Formats: sequence, C-alpha cells, structure tokens
Amino acid sequence: MQLDQHEGRKKKRRKLSTTSSKMLTQEITRFVAPEPSDDKACLVFMTGIDMGRPVIIDQSRGHFVIGRNRTSDLQIDASEISRFHVRLEFLPGKEVRLVDLESRNGSFVNGHQVREAYLRPGDKIRLGPHVLLKFSFLDEQESDYLGQMFNRVSCDALTGVMNRRYFIDTFERECSFAKRHHLPLSVAMLDIDFFKRVNDTYGHLVGDDVLKIFTQRVLKAIRKEDLLARFGGEEFSVLFRQTELEHVGQISERIRKSVSGELFDVGDLKLQITVSIGTVTMYPSGDLDCQEQLHSLLKIADDNLYKAKQGGRDQVVYSDA
Repeated sequence: MQLDQHEGRKKKRRKLSTTSSKMLTQEITRFVAPEPSDDKACLVFMTGIDMGRPVIIDQSRGHFVIGRNRTSDLQIDASEISRFHVRLEFLPGKEVRLVDLESRNGSFVNGHQVREAYLRPGDKIRLGPHVLLKFSFLDEQESDYLGQMFNRVSCDALTGVMNRRYFIDTFERECSFAKRHHLPLSVAMLDIDFFKRVNDTYGHLVGDDVLKIFTQRVLKAIRKEDLLARFGGEEFSVLFRQTELEHVGQISERIRKSVSGELFDVGDLKLQITVSIGTVTMYPSGDLDCQEQLHSLLKIADDNLYKAKQGGRDQVVYSDA
C-alpha cells in the first residue's frame, strides 16, 4: 500500500515536471520575436569624424555606389578612396554582393581583400587603409537609435547644427584636400548682435527660439556643401569649401540679409535680429599643419568679426589670409 502511494507520488511529480517543462518551452517560444520584414540595409561608419553615423541604403535601385566622386550614392571625400570605389548590389532573397570597382587601395571584407564578396549582417568593410564601415540590416527603431547617438556626439542639442568638435574635425579633412588640390578654404565667424539684451529682456526661452530661427535662416542662405556649426552661445562658424574670397563675401552678405530682412516671430513677439560676420579665405600651404591653419584662419575671421562689430554691427568684413 505504501509502495503504491510512493509510486503514485513519483508519477505525479513526473507529470508536474513534464507540464512545467512544456509551459517553460511555450513561454520561451512566445517571446521570440519574428524576423522583421521591413529591415533596411545600413552602413555604419566605424572610423573618422563620422564614426557612429548610420547610412540607410535605398535598395529600390538595386545598387549603391561608394566613392569620392560627388555623384556616388555615398560620397567619402578621403584621398585613399577612389572616385568610384565599390558597389553594393541587392539581389533577390536579401542577398547583397560587394563588387570592387578596380579601386586604387582595394576593398576588404573582414580583413580579407576582395574583388567580389557576398555580405552578411555584421560584416566589416574596409575601403583603403583607414575607412571602416559595418554592414547590417536594421529596423526603424535601431536606425533611429544610432542616428540619435551620433547626433548627441556631433550636433548642438538646441539648434541641431554641428558642434565645435565636428567643425574642427571637418576642417582638418577639408584642409588636407585643399592642400592636395591647391584650392581655397574659407571660414566665417557669425555673432548675433545684442543677443544678451534679448535674453535679459525676454528670458532665455525666447533666446533659445531666436537661436533656432537664426540657424534655419543661415542654413537656407548657405550652400549644401558648406558646414554650419555652433561654437557656443550666440557664436557660429561656417566652413566654405573651395570658395574664392569674392564669392565668400557674396554668401556672407546673403546670410546677413536673410537674418535681418524679416522679423523673428517668437510667440507673440516680433523681434528685429541682426548679425555681424567676419570672413577670411586662404590657400592652405604645406608649411603649417591643419591645426595651425585653422587657428590662423579663426584668428583672422574673429578679428574681422570684431571690425564688423566696431563698425556698427549688421555688416560683413572679409579679407584673405
């Protein structure tokens, strides 16, 4: 009788154990997410000033070209990159083939030089000796997350334009390019006139809105290839690529007019805002490194900005180095 009871208890425990195991399996299976169907191909920079920046690829055309040429789908303006360096081909079934376009410095996948290779998520693509990209398929949340992380490092949180660090890194790259090709490089320093008075009179929230409107107007006035960055407070800088002194003066004047030409609508307020601008153009030489060239340019641009302020504000002063 006791033996029968003991066997009954063992069977009951086995039954409970089996049932628990089935339940656990069901719970685990329930939380395994299905394979996303709308993932997008993405490249993430792993080196350089764009480190961490995601590039979402438009797969609808079936191919994606990376190179130094401006007509490339992804332009990487570095001397080690060929004009048309590599092509990604999107095949049926989410297959992706990388094809080297007879580049000068080669294309590498996971450390191995290739002429052609099929890519898998997580593969690392190196173009030449230094440019490293990671290939992946990302859903919308993942790509948004990477974009936000990159912006936190490289962008000004209030205005959304690039920050001082990004400006300096970009200048070094552009300076090297200008040296190699004997091209001009220009910098403008912008300072909103009487901005402290705006903050003191209307408060910092109004001042923040003025800064946001100001950056949008400047962005509309400059060219796509120009870089606007916030240096701090009400001070901004623009890097003009391959632009002669006369043309830089014209763009700077366009910026000035875009700011002062229309009142700033901030809530119930309509404010007259003006800007003073100091601009300088130089041909970078091999005698100074790019950090020294930048220091020299910013010093001259800042001196010209001071002259604009002393001359009555709401004006542009420009010169060559």
